[in-house]
Order: sequence, then C-alpha cells, then structure tokens
Amino acid sequence: MAKIKLEPLPPEEAIEAFRGKGFAVGFSWRDVWEAEHARAFTVAKAMELDLLADIRGAVDKALAEGQSFQQFKAELTPLLQKRGWWGRQIQVDPQTGEAQRVQLGSPRRLRTIYNTNMRVSYAAGQWQRIERRKAERPYLRYIQLDRPTKREEHSAWHDLVLPVDHPFWNTHYPPNDWECKCRVVQLSDRDLERLGLTVANDGDLERLGVDKKKRFKNDRTGQEIEVPEGIGPGWGYNVGKAAVARPVGGAFDVMANKLEAASPSVAQASIAGFTRSRLFGRHLSGEFRGGFPIGRLPDEIAGALSAKSSVVRLSRETAIKQASTHKTLAQGDYGRLLEMIAVGQVLADRPRHLVLLRRFGGRWWHAAVKVTRDGRELYLQSFRRTDEENVAAVRKRSRVVREGEK
Repeated sequence: MAKIKLEPLPPEEAIEAFRGKGFAVGFSWRDVWEAEHARAFTVAKAMELDLLADIRGAVDKALAEGQSFQQFKAELTPLLQKRGWWGRQIQVDPQTGEAQRVQLGSPRRLRTIYNTNMRVSYAAGQWQRIERRKAERPYLRYIQLDRPTKREEHSAWHDLVLPVDHPFWNTHYPPNDWECKCRVVQLSDRDLERLGLTVANDGDLERLGVDKKKRFKNDRTGQEIEVPEGIGPGWGYNVGKAAVARPVGGAFDVMANKLEAASPSVAQASIAGFTRSRLFGRHLSGEFRGGFPIGRLPDEIAGALSAKSSVVRLSRETAIKQASTHKTLAQGDYGRLLEMIAVGQVLADRPRHLVLLRRFGGRWWHAAVKVTRDGRELYLQSFRRTDEENVAAVRKRSRVVREGEK
C-alpha cells in the first residue's frame, strides 16, 4: 500500500480541525453520516466512551507529533489489547439487539483509522488556508496520485481546474472514499499559464458526468440518498466546509443528537455509561467546552418547558461552579440524576425552569434544569444535596408538573 504523502501544511490547522471534534459512539460506520464526521470522532464498534477517548488520544498524538503509522500502531495496539478490544468477538448491535461476531481491533483497522483521520484532518485544515488565499489563488486543481490501486472514477477528475467557490468542491473535495489519496492544489492565474492548464467550463463538467448520481440506502437509518458517481457513500461532502460550519462549543452535539433519536432505554443506558467515563471526569474539571449530555427528560416533561430538545447538558461553566460550590459532590453522584428524571418529583418554580426532587437513603437531592431562550437546549443549572426545609420551600412556591416518587 502506498504511503500517505501530505503536502506541507502548518500542523496547527490540521490539529485544530481534529481537536474541534466531539465524540460519537456507533456500531456501524453508517451510524455517523457524512458531515457528522466533521463534528465528531467515531470508530465503529468502539462502544465505550473511554475506549473511544483512548483511540482519539492516540490519533491526536500521531497528528501532533507527526508519527508514522508504524509508531501509531506500536503504541495503540497493546492498549487496545489490554482493554479487550482486539480480534473477532461477539458484540450486540444496540439498534437491533442482535449479537454478531464482529472485527474489533486489528492492524488493518488501525491503518484505516490512522489514514482516514490523518487525511481528513489535513484536508479540513487545508480548506482554511484555501479560503484565506483565494483572492490571490482563486483556483483548485484536482490531482490523483498515480498508484496501482487508484480508482478509475477519480482518474477522470485528474487535472480538473475549477474556481474555489465552484459547487463541484461541495461534493468532490478529497478524500472521496475510504483510502482515497487524491488531493487538491491551489493555483493562481500565473500558475495556470505556467502549467498550461485552463479552467473547466460547464461543457467539460457535463462530459465528465460530475452531476450523475447513484442511489444508496443506509440500512441503519432507512434513508435513501443520491450519491455522486465515483464518490463513496458517506464521502460526498466537503470536509473543510463542514469543519468551518461546526458550531462553536458543540463538541458534544453529536452525542446529544444521537441520544435524542434513541429509544428511552437506550438513551438512559448510554448516559449512565457516559457519566461513569473518565471523559466525563475530565469535563467536570473544566477541560472541555460545550455541554456534556447527562440526562434525557421524558417528552411530557420537556414539553412543560416548551423545549425543542429533551437532552439535558452540563456546561463547562456549571461544572466548574459545581466543583467549587459543592466540594463533596463526586462524579458518581451524577448517576442519581437519571433516577430523578425517571421517577422523581418535578416542579415548575419559574418560567423556563424546572426543579427535580428525590430522596436517596433518607437524604434529599435537588436538581434544577433550565431551557435556553430559543428553546433549543436544556442545561443542568444546579445539582446538590438539600434538606427538608428547602424541599418544603420549593414545593410551596412551585407548580407540580409530576408528583413522582418522593
């Protein structure tokens, strides 16, 4: 297999593109689709958040230190073997409940993880530079590396030159499939003259058939889509534009979106695992921006807030405040929130604000949830132990939304 040869690029841009991603747990590569990859790091069948974080850390190190694949593999292989994520094993597909014999870690899978993340990160970082320089270098040239395993469909695009802002790059900006080694080079008018190249016109694109599509059904979602011919399913998007469009502070957005779409039982089991993870512990210390998903309200409770989402998040700012104000609060205590959401008493004490109360072992716990002004997100405002006096005061001033188990 040909080695990846990446054109020079300030590593900070590629690293920034990679580190801006959140996390998405998925059983199949089809569970996280196209531009979602720009918002989240995922490895199919890495179903534990801590395991996913370990793999991500290895990729981050390889990218930041310029490690070769052999170095990456040598460091990550023993870690995955120690974690038991290696070879062919039985795993249960959480979507279907079916137990399957699947391939977990292997040298081939590690190569795919390494190659894909390196190329996508560099391509996303390169797009930032392309946008900055397009006034003096307004064109992109598609280049396919001449290698034995090159794709014939991509050969037709070799030496194709189009303006940076042409719609072609929305779907054909490389990489355009698994292990695709195609790339682009940014050119000026002087470069075109020197190389003897011309900018393609509509007739050229029609002859190349770049508008032709093929049907693809994602068996995981049931969604049927049209994919440009020559582009692998799931690759028909511009990784650079998707990264630029990634919401600020949205590192955990994909996790929240998946929880929103999941069944209540799957969502609860997933969140229970998330709150036990080392990743959540790091979030509690203020390491990550964005809102970590820590609960999902029943639809009727979310409806009482006129909320457009049911997933409750914990922001970095609140996590830091909680650690400072409630010093005895431990990571494991957050697991109580799931039971409070499921069966605790729910009260509305003011607009866009709910209080959850629940007794554990003779001690009362209090949680406050608020909805943003636009109704799009729910956040945990406070979470703490309390006493009978405060419980009575909250009940006196509040409207009962759900009686619950007291």
